Amino acid sequence: LMILFFLSVVSCDEKVDKNGKYFIDRFEKQFYNSKPSDLDGLKKKYPYFFPKSFPESVWKDRLNDPIQKEIFKEIQKEFESVKFLEIELFDFFDKNTEINKEFLNPKVITVNTDVDYKNKIILADSILLIGLDNYLGPSHPFYEGIPLYIKEDFKALNIMSDIAEQYAIKIVPKIDYYTFLDKIIYFGKILYYK
Repeated sequence: LMILFFLSVVSCDEKVDKNGKYFIDRFEKQFYNSKPSDLDGLKKKYPYFFPKSFPESVWKDRLNDPIQKEIFKEIQKEFESVKFLEIELFDFFDKNTEINKEFLNPKVITVNTDVDYKNKIILADSILLIGLDNYLGPSHPFYEGIPLYIKEDFKALNIMSDIAEQYAIKIVPKIDYYTFLDKIIYFGKILYYK
Protein backbone atom coordinates (compact mmCIF):
# COMPACT_ATOMS: atom_id res chain seq x y z
CA LEU A 1 0.00 0.00 0.00
CA MET A 2 2.84 2.41 0.85
CA ILE A 3 4.48 1.76 -2.55
CA LEU A 4 1.18 2.35 -4.38
CA PHE A 5 0.64 5.58 -2.46
CA PHE A 6 4.20 6.77 -3.25
CA LEU A 7 3.80 5.93 -6.96
CA SER A 8 0.48 7.77 -7.17
CA VAL A 9 1.96 10.88 -5.53
CA VAL A 10 5.02 10.79 -7.79
CA SER A 11 2.91 10.31 -10.93
CA CYS A 12 0.69 13.25 -9.87
CA ASP A 13 3.75 15.39 -9.31
CA GLU A 14 5.05 14.57 -12.77
CA LYS A 15 1.72 15.43 -14.39
CA VAL A 16 1.60 18.68 -12.49
CA ASP A 17 5.17 19.68 -13.34
CA LYS A 18 5.00 18.77 -17.02
CA ASN A 19 1.67 20.47 -17.59
CA GLY A 20 2.02 24.23 -17.24
CA LYS A 21 -1.74 24.58 -16.74
CA TYR A 22 -1.37 23.25 -13.19
CA PHE A 23 1.76 25.14 -12.19
CA ILE A 24 1.25 27.61 -9.35
CA ASP A 25 2.93 30.95 -9.98
CA ARG A 26 4.27 32.40 -6.70
CA PHE A 27 3.93 36.14 -7.34
CA GLU A 28 4.53 37.10 -3.69
CA LYS A 29 7.88 35.27 -3.78
CA GLN A 30 8.97 37.00 -6.95
CA PHE A 31 7.86 40.43 -5.72
CA TYR A 32 9.37 40.34 -2.22
CA ASN A 33 12.59 38.69 -3.38
CA SER A 34 13.13 41.42 -5.98
CA LYS A 35 14.94 44.75 -5.90
CA PRO A 36 13.46 48.07 -7.12
CA SER A 37 15.44 47.61 -10.34
CA ASP A 38 13.51 44.34 -11.00
CA LEU A 39 10.10 46.04 -10.94
CA ASP A 40 9.99 46.75 -14.69
CA GLY A 41 10.31 43.03 -15.44
CA LEU A 42 7.57 42.18 -12.96
CA LYS A 43 5.30 44.85 -14.45
CA LYS A 44 5.67 43.29 -17.89
CA LYS A 45 4.98 39.80 -16.56
CA TYR A 46 2.06 40.81 -14.29
CA PRO A 47 0.54 44.03 -15.72
CA TYR A 48 -2.77 43.40 -13.89
CA PHE A 49 -0.97 43.80 -10.49
CA PHE A 50 0.52 47.18 -11.36
CA PRO A 51 -2.19 49.69 -12.29
CA LYS A 52 -0.77 52.64 -14.21
CA SER A 53 -2.69 55.04 -11.95
CA PHE A 54 -0.20 54.27 -9.14
CA PRO A 55 3.26 55.87 -9.19
CA GLU A 56 6.45 53.76 -9.09
CA SER A 57 7.07 54.90 -5.50
CA VAL A 58 4.06 52.87 -4.26
CA TRP A 59 5.70 49.59 -5.30
CA LYS A 60 9.12 50.59 -3.98
CA ASP A 61 7.57 51.56 -0.64
CA ARG A 62 5.75 48.23 -0.52
CA LEU A 63 9.02 46.37 -1.08
CA ASN A 64 10.58 48.16 1.92
CA ASP A 65 7.53 48.15 4.21
CA PRO A 66 8.41 46.18 7.40
CA ILE A 67 4.79 44.97 7.82
CA GLN A 68 4.72 43.64 4.24
CA LYS A 69 8.07 41.93 4.80
CA GLU A 70 6.73 40.32 7.98
CA ILE A 71 3.61 39.04 6.18
CA PHE A 72 5.81 37.61 3.42
CA LYS A 73 8.10 35.94 5.99
CA GLU A 74 5.09 34.25 7.62
CA ILE A 75 3.75 33.10 4.24
CA GLN A 76 7.16 31.57 3.47
CA LYS A 77 7.22 29.80 6.83
CA GLU A 78 3.83 28.19 6.27
CA PHE A 79 4.00 27.71 2.49
CA GLU A 80 7.61 27.12 1.54
CA SER A 81 6.18 24.59 -0.91
CA VAL A 82 2.70 24.47 -2.45
CA LYS A 83 3.13 21.06 -4.08
CA PHE A 84 0.18 19.73 -2.04
CA LEU A 85 -2.00 22.42 -3.61
CA GLU A 86 -0.78 21.70 -7.15
CA ILE A 87 -1.80 18.04 -6.72
CA GLU A 88 -5.24 19.00 -5.37
CA LEU A 89 -5.76 21.56 -8.15
CA PHE A 90 -4.78 18.95 -10.75
CA ASP A 91 -7.57 16.67 -9.49
CA PHE A 92 -10.04 19.56 -9.19
CA PHE A 93 -9.43 20.83 -12.74
CA ASP A 94 -9.61 17.28 -14.12
CA LYS A 95 -13.00 16.71 -12.45
CA ASN A 96 -14.28 20.00 -13.85
CA THR A 97 -13.12 19.01 -17.35
CA GLU A 98 -15.01 15.69 -17.02
CA ILE A 99 -18.20 17.58 -16.07
CA ASN A 100 -17.79 20.39 -18.59
CA LYS A 101 -15.67 19.81 -21.71
CA GLU A 102 -15.45 23.59 -22.25
CA PHE A 103 -13.87 24.14 -18.83
CA LEU A 104 -10.66 26.17 -19.15
CA ASN A 105 -7.88 25.86 -16.60
CA PRO A 106 -6.98 29.27 -15.18
CA LYS A 107 -3.52 30.67 -14.54
CA VAL A 108 -3.04 30.09 -10.79
CA ILE A 109 -1.15 32.77 -8.88
CA THR A 110 -0.47 33.09 -5.14
CA VAL A 111 -0.41 36.57 -3.65
CA ASN A 112 -0.25 38.58 -0.43
CA THR A 113 -3.66 40.26 0.09
CA ASP A 114 -2.80 42.14 3.32
CA VAL A 115 -5.05 39.65 5.14
CA ASP A 116 -8.14 40.61 3.15
CA TYR A 117 -10.11 37.59 4.34
CA LYS A 118 -13.21 38.64 2.41
CA ASN A 119 -11.22 38.13 -0.79
CA LYS A 120 -9.08 35.10 0.08
CA ILE A 121 -9.70 33.62 -3.36
CA ILE A 122 -10.36 35.72 -6.44
CA LEU A 123 -11.55 33.99 -9.60
CA ALA A 124 -11.49 36.05 -12.79
CA ASP A 125 -12.07 34.68 -16.29
CA SER A 126 -8.65 33.12 -16.78
CA ILE A 127 -6.86 33.85 -13.49
CA LEU A 128 -7.23 32.29 -10.05
CA LEU A 129 -5.62 34.29 -7.23
CA ILE A 130 -4.94 32.65 -3.87
CA GLY A 131 -4.19 34.95 -0.90
CA LEU A 132 -1.90 32.68 1.12
CA ASP A 133 -1.72 35.19 3.98
CA ASN A 134 -5.31 34.21 4.82
CA TYR A 135 -4.36 30.58 5.57
CA LEU A 136 -1.66 30.84 8.26
CA GLY A 137 -3.71 29.06 10.96
CA PRO A 138 -6.53 30.42 13.16
CA SER A 139 -4.25 31.29 16.09
CA HIS A 140 -1.84 33.40 14.04
CA PRO A 141 -1.23 36.88 15.57
CA PHE A 142 -2.11 38.56 12.24
CA TYR A 143 -5.73 37.56 12.81
CA GLU A 144 -6.09 39.16 16.23
CA GLY A 145 -9.42 40.97 16.43
CA ILE A 146 -11.08 38.79 13.77
CA PRO A 147 -14.00 36.82 15.28
CA LEU A 148 -13.17 33.19 16.07
CA TYR A 149 -16.00 31.81 13.92
CA ILE A 150 -14.36 33.48 10.89
CA LYS A 151 -10.68 32.81 11.58
CA GLU A 152 -11.20 29.13 12.46
CA ASP A 153 -11.32 28.55 8.68
CA PHE A 154 -7.95 30.23 8.05
CA LYS A 155 -6.18 26.89 7.54
CA ALA A 156 -4.30 25.52 4.53
CA LEU A 157 -6.71 22.58 4.31
CA ASN A 158 -9.53 25.03 3.48
CA ILE A 159 -7.89 26.48 0.38
CA MET A 160 -9.44 23.96 -2.03
CA SER A 161 -12.86 24.32 -0.40
CA ASP A 162 -12.69 28.09 -0.88
CA ILE A 163 -11.59 27.66 -4.51
CA ALA A 164 -14.45 25.25 -5.17
CA GLU A 165 -16.89 27.72 -3.61
CA GLN A 166 -15.78 30.48 -6.00
CA TYR A 167 -16.34 28.16 -8.98
CA ALA A 168 -19.73 27.12 -7.60
CA ILE A 169 -20.81 30.76 -7.25
CA LYS A 170 -19.97 31.30 -10.93
CA ILE A 171 -21.85 28.17 -12.03
CA VAL A 172 -24.96 28.08 -9.83
CA PRO A 173 -27.55 30.60 -11.10
CA LYS A 174 -28.68 33.16 -8.54
CA ILE A 175 -32.07 34.87 -8.67
CA ASP A 176 -32.66 38.44 -7.56
CA TYR A 177 -35.54 37.79 -5.16
CA TYR A 178 -35.01 35.14 -2.50
CA THR A 179 -37.43 33.33 -0.26
CA PHE A 180 -35.98 31.36 2.63
CA LEU A 181 -36.50 28.14 0.63
CA ASP A 182 -34.70 29.68 -2.38
CA LYS A 183 -31.72 30.38 -0.13
CA ILE A 184 -31.68 26.82 1.19
CA ILE A 185 -31.74 25.43 -2.37
CA TYR A 186 -29.10 27.88 -3.62
CA PHE A 187 -26.62 27.15 -0.84
CA GLY A 188 -27.44 23.44 -1.08
CA LYS A 189 -26.32 23.55 -4.74
CA ILE A 190 -23.11 25.33 -3.73
CA LEU A 191 -22.39 22.63 -1.13
CA TYR A 192 -23.24 19.85 -3.62
CA TYR A 193 -20.74 21.27 -6.11
CA LYS A 194 -18.04 21.61 -3.43
